[in-house]
Amino acid sequence: MAAGFAAIDWLKSLAQPGLLAEPVLEPTSDPVGKLKAVADFSGVFLIGDSNGANLVHHVAAGFNSAEPAYRGPVRLAGAIMLNPGFSRSTPSRSESADMQLDPYVDYKLADRLLALALPKGATRDHPYIWPVRDDAAAAVLAMPPLLVSVATLDTMRDRQVEYCNVMRRAGKDVEVAQSPGVG
Repeated sequence: MAAGFAAIDWLKSLAQPGLLAEPVLEPTSDPVGKLKAVADFSGVFLIGDSNGANLVHHVAAGFNSAEPAYRGPVRLAGAIMLNPGFSRSTPSRSESADMQLDPYVDYKLADRLLALALPKGATRDHPYIWPVRDDAAAAVLAMPPLLVSVATLDTMRDRQVEYCNVMRRAGKDVEVAQSPGVG
């Protein structure tokens, strides 16, 4: 998550008043100078795919919950989560059925791989993998509008839909984009 917050801090440094460069429109110009000159830092979107989408959840919630002085001129207009890597300790129907059919990755192998990414002793219920314990926990999150992509053949699709439902019940603005026939 530190990398996600570091990226936002970099944007904040570019958006500081007095640091804006003169508009530079030549294609060979310094891209950072051009970004400073033309970017709208009040309309930033975060985007992530798979477990990167899980990271987007945490960075968006953390940034939007921070004091206004920390946020500076940067505002999150939305978060785009492409096929998030959400899971839980008890397999969902799609995880149970699809992982039985996958010749390369079954639920036990996925557990072993997750053990490498999670703190020692953590399960799939860890917030990195399942970021919303329940409706009450989701309700306190300061989230921007969410667009969640769900591939209908993705093994984790049931958890992706469950996440969207939890966030909606908590009053969050969530739109789902389904990709039929895609895994």
